[in-house]
Amino acid sequence: MSLRDQLLAKGLASKKDVRRVEQDLKRDRKQAEGHQRPKSQREAEEAAAAEEAAAAALAARLEERRRREEARARQESALRVQNLIRSNAIRGGGPIPWHHRIPQSQRIGRLGVSPALVGPLLRGELAIAALPTGLGFDFRLVRRSAAESLSGFAPQLIVFWNADPTGTSAPDQRPLVRDWETSLRPHRLAPVAASAA
Repeated sequence: MSLRDQLLAKGLASKKDVRRVEQDLKRDRKQAEGHQRPKSQREAEEAAAAEEAAAAALAARLEERRRREEARARQESALRVQNLIRSNAIRGGGPIPWHHRIPQSQRIGRLGVSPALVGPLLRGELAIAALPTGLGFDFRLVRRSAAESLSGFAPQLIVFWNADPTGTSAPDQRPLVRDWETSLRPHRLAPVAASAA
């Protein structure tokens, strides 16, 4: 026996009250059903939501792939630069200070060059390249072919290169190599020992 039948049997509710409550419940059910969308519309919305989720997942995968490819391209470029500079480096440290610019800085750097390499540097046969390291740059003398390759994909790493040597001095003219000391301390003569007479 339902609650309605029990209330009617005991006289706690009249038939009129029960009818009114049933009408209210029926009206509420109709309003709730009236707000529901048709099944085809719900299915279309679910399909559209699924397509949007699939498109968002695809876009996220494509973005992740693009980031991985960019990171790999940067790493390959860095390895290419290192291999190019290291394989074309020339040993030539010496007493002549050669000034060059420093990448990503307003400062000027100095590299010691041997007298035999000054002429090739002036004529553009050699260049100075910056090899990126973890803390800064390591400067190396490289051949012209390496400088030409670097100027194609990493020109900021060439810190000195006379690419067009027209107008430079003749190869037999070279910079003055300092073979004297340039101390600013006053020079004093050693005291002369008293001659025994």
